[in-house]
Amino acid sequence: MSQPSDPSLEEMADEVRSAIRSQRRRGRFGLIGWLAAGVVLLILLLWWFWPRETIIEWETHAVDRGNMVLMATATGNLEPRSEVTVGAEISGLIREVLVIENDPVAIGDILARFDTEEL
Repeated sequence: MSQPSDPSLEEMADEVRSAIRSQRRRGRFGLIGWLAAGVVLLILLLWWFWPRETIIEWETHAVDRGNMVLMATATGNLEPRSEVTVGAEISGLIREVLVIENDPVAIGDILARFDTEEL
């Protein structure tokens, strides 16, 4: 190949070569920058997840007496120990019911009142 004799062509060739060199340098510096950022990130992750010795701190309190509250929670079905059928000697409309289901009752307690207008 023949050498170009035009000085402007040689200047342009030099500019192109210097641009290519600067691109290579920029690429190397970019790669070095990314590698440095990766190493810093790796060091931070290792520092963050490195197991540390936990310090046990003790708290002391004076002992005092008080009521103890106990609560139990359970699920299931309840069945009565015994079941009693309640009836009346007369028939009629009930005006008022004085107890609800599962209320404890004793002998002689009034459970309901009849409507006495129709009697």
